[in-house]
Amino acid sequence: MAGGALAPGASPVGALAPDAGPRGAAVPVGPLPPGAGVPMGPLAARARARARARGASVRVGALAGGAAVLVVASEDLVCRPSWLQSTAMACLNNFVEPLSNYWPMYKWREKALINLMQHIHYEDETSYYVGLCPVNKALTMICCWIEKPNSIEFRQHLPRIYDFMWLAEDGMKSKVMHNMPNYKNHYRERTKGAWTLGNGENGWTGADCTAEALKNKDGTLSSVESKRTAAWVEVSMFINPSESFRNIIVDYPYVECTSSLIQALILFRGMHPEYRREEMEKIIIKAAKFIEKMQQKDGSWYGSWALCFTYATFFAIKGLVAAGRTYQNSLSIQKACNFLLSKQIMSGGWGENYLSCHSEEYIDSGSPHAVNTAWAMLGLIYAGQMERDTKPLHRAAKELIKMQLETGEFPQQDVVGNFNSSLFFNYPNYRNLFPIWALGEFHCQLHGKTG
Repeated sequence: MAGGALAPGASPVGALAPDAGPRGAAVPVGPLPPGAGVPMGPLAARARARARARGASVRVGALAGGAAVLVVASEDLVCRPSWLQSTAMACLNNFVEPLSNYWPMYKWREKALINLMQHIHYEDETSYYVGLCPVNKALTMICCWIEKPNSIEFRQHLPRIYDFMWLAEDGMKSKVMHNMPNYKNHYRERTKGAWTLGNGENGWTGADCTAEALKNKDGTLSSVESKRTAAWVEVSMFINPSESFRNIIVDYPYVECTSSLIQALILFRGMHPEYRREEMEKIIIKAAKFIEKMQQKDGSWYGSWALCFTYATFFAIKGLVAAGRTYQNSLSIQKACNFLLSKQIMSGGWGENYLSCHSEEYIDSGSPHAVNTAWAMLGLIYAGQMERDTKPLHRAAKELIKMQLETGEFPQQDVVGNFNSSLFFNYPNYRNLFPIWALGEFHCQLHGKTG
């Protein structure tokens, strides 16, 4: 850490407070003097000044013990706490928290913390200290450090930080070869034969990497675990503790993941037509109906894992086509094609702004994006656009070819990854993978049509 070691008993979060996090993020900024109410200390003032310099509106509150805290900026307030949740949190903080230091409540709290750490250690051990993702790994590592700074568990974490930046010469080893021990007792899913988003030691099944493993009872697919409860738990009971992320209590079914489920089962059925045939057929029918149900009025689908309507519409079309829908017999596919064609810009490409994820309405970026263009092309190709009018696809193909660099790669443009409508990141391979895929499909369609 820059600037030297931590002071005894200091928190790594507190130590980083002056420069930690994005604008307006919740960051502890130091203790307040007794009886001072909620005036800001120098660190809080500096942090608020930085946030205001970026144009953010920042609220300042206080935690138990007088520690000032910057509350999420209005621009980042994706999931606003309800009055009921705010009241409940205030009661817990002001009345229950002080009592937890006295018998018998401190015994209950101690037992609860031990149970929580058991789950954290289980996650660490079954993932070989890699964790589900970088965020998960960082948080569990901090918990191990707080529990015991010099513990074996914390030291096991350190060398595995580099796994998030490693790729073997023959690719990432992502298949899981066994189920985790006692996985049901730790609220996990079976993992044998699954694929993860990282290396195989990760141990967390990725839904659209595996498809079959995480299907819900209604034939849909969530992301890393089956849907365990209903949406009303999150919406009506106001138990989402995050102000920056929504929909984090329930792992909801997603159009993209459900489309992958359909495609995987169709491919498997082609190789093993009699294996659990009736069960698979029911799942495919339910999954296709879910995709149709989730379609927007304008013919698009909202994407939860990338930008945004272009991405999800491509996946939805591919899933519906795999399930037997066509442009001729499916109103959903007809509406989807009309949507994609309506968003093609004059140059022939497509470009969607990341703000679509926030507004839940399509926002044109004003310039073509190679990945968005490829998604739209693929959606139209799979929907049979070549049989109706090839001109939009010719224009899109020319735009992609024009974007291609002398190295053969495609340019790195704006980010295309999205999570929970507010976290944006990049998939490095997308800029090459999808344009090559789209041009390849277009070439095959042309070759098949002429030859």
